[in-house]
Amino acid sequence: MSDQPSFTPGDAVEIIDGPFATFAGRVEAVNGERQMLKVRVRLEDNPLVRAGTGGVPVELRFREVKKTA
Repeated sequence: MSDQPSFTPGDAVEIIDGPFATFAGRVEAVNGERQMLKVRVRLEDNPLVRAGTGGVPVELRFREVKKTA
């Protein structure tokens, strides 16, 4: 299991798969048993979305995101 990514609340991530691919967000919660994350996705970075949404919580699998600096 050491090859599995390690996430903690507050980590910055980029979504690399699924309908939110290319969006960025922050990890809010980690469920290691299910390999799921709750990520607050920043929609305002997308020019098609009106600013001021503050982001939305989305459940994602570990494999659907990568950590960013």
